Amino acid sequence: MPDPIFEDARLAPLYDPFDPDRSDLDAYVEIARTSGARRVLDLGCGTGTLAVRLADEGCDVVGIDPAGASIDVARGKSGADAVRWVVGTAEDAPTGWADLAVMTANVAQVFLTDDHWSATLKDLRRALVPGGLLAFETRRPETRAWESWAQRYAPTTLDVPGVGEVTQAYSLTDVALPLVSFRLTHTFHATGEVITSDSTLRFRDRTEVEADLLGVGLDVEDVRDAPDRPGREHVFLARSRPWSVRPADADDAGHLWRALAHAAGWRSGDVPVAGLRDDDALARYVDGWTPDQGGVVAVDDDGTVLGAAWLRLMPAVRPGYGFVAEDVPELSMGVEPPARGGGVGSALLAVLLERARRDGRRAVSLSVERDNSTARRLYERAGFVRIGGAGGADTLLREL
Repeated sequence: MPDPIFEDARLAPLYDPFDPDRSDLDAYVEIARTSGARRVLDLGCGTGTLAVRLADEGCDVVGIDPAGASIDVARGKSGADAVRWVVGTAEDAPTGWADLAVMTANVAQVFLTDDHWSATLKDLRRALVPGGLLAFETRRPETRAWESWAQRYAPTTLDVPGVGEVTQAYSLTDVALPLVSFRLTHTFHATGEVITSDSTLRFRDRTEVEADLLGVGLDVEDVRDAPDRPGREHVFLARSRPWSVRPADADDAGHLWRALAHAAGWRSGDVPVAGLRDDDALARYVDGWTPDQGGVVAVDDDGTVLGAAWLRLMPAVRPGYGFVAEDVPELSMGVEPPARGGGVGSALLAVLLERARRDGRRAVSLSVERDNSTARRLYERAGFVRIGGAGGADTLLREL
C-alpha cells in the first residue's frame, strides 16, 4: 500500500513543487549512458521525472509504481507519451527485457521486511536480460540521517498552481532501527484542509545489501558514493548472473554430503560419501544438521546445484575440528569443481554469514588446513582471523 503522499490525488501533485531539485537523478542518466542501456525499467518511478529524462535520451522506458495518483501526474508531463506507465509492483515487470533497472531516492528502503525485499530483488533480476544491470541507492544507517531531517525539512509554504498556498511540515515519529518513521503534514490554506502522510524506511548496511543481492543472483559490480550526498548514501551497481543462492532445507542433506566430500578431498580428490559416513569425525558435520542451524545452496537457473555452505552446532563433548564454543556454529563449504573460480564460494560465504548475523549468532568458526591457500584466502577476505590450531590445521573465527 503506497503512502498517501504518493497515492492521494490531493498530495501527489505536490511532490514535484516541494522537491524541485532532482539533480540526484543525473547519476542514473549517466549510468544509462555509460552502460549503453537501451531498455530501462524504473521501479518506483513516482511522478516520472527520471523516466521522462531517460526517454528523452532515446531509451525505451517502462515506469512502474504502485501509486496510481503519482502515475497520473507522470502521464501529464511533457514527453510522457514516450514512456510505458504501469500501476503495479516489481511483479509486473516484463521478463528478460531490461538492460538496466533502477530504483532512485528512497525506493529501495520502502521494502520493510526481508521477504518483501528479497522478492522485489528476485523480480528485478527476472526483468533483466542476462548480464543486465541493477542500480539503486540506499542511505547509510551509520550516518543517522534522520537526526538532521527536522532542520533540513523545516516547514515550507508554496503557492502551488491550481491549488493555492500549501504548507508542508515534517515530523519524526519513531526510530526503532532498522526502521525509521516520519510524517508529512500538508495544510491547504484555501480550504483549511489538513492531510497527513505517514512513511517508514528500512535502513540496511552495505554488508546486508550485498549479501541480499548475491543471494538472488545479482553480482555486486560497484558500490559508489551518491554524488549529491557524499558519505551519506551508497549507490549499488549489480549485474545479473545465471545462478543464485537459496536457503538449504532438510531435503538438501544429499547436497551437503556431496559438498563435504569436495571439502574433505580438496588435496587429492573427492572422498566417497560412503567413506564420510563411516568417519564419525567428518560425518558429524552433516549428521544432526537441521535447517535452523543455517545453510545455503548455490543453484544455476536450471536448478543444478553448484555448491553448499552450512553451519553446525556441536557439543563440547563431541566437537568438530574448528570447535570454539557450543553457541558458535562451525562452517563447512564445498563447491562443485566446474563452478570453482566463478564467485560461487564467495557468494555462499557472504550470504551464510549474513543469515547467521540475522539469526543472532555472535560468531562463526571453521577449521582449514594450513597449506590450503585458496580456501584460506577466501576466508580471510571474508573477515575470518586465526585464533588457534592443531596439527596441520588452523581454527579461524569470524565475529558477527
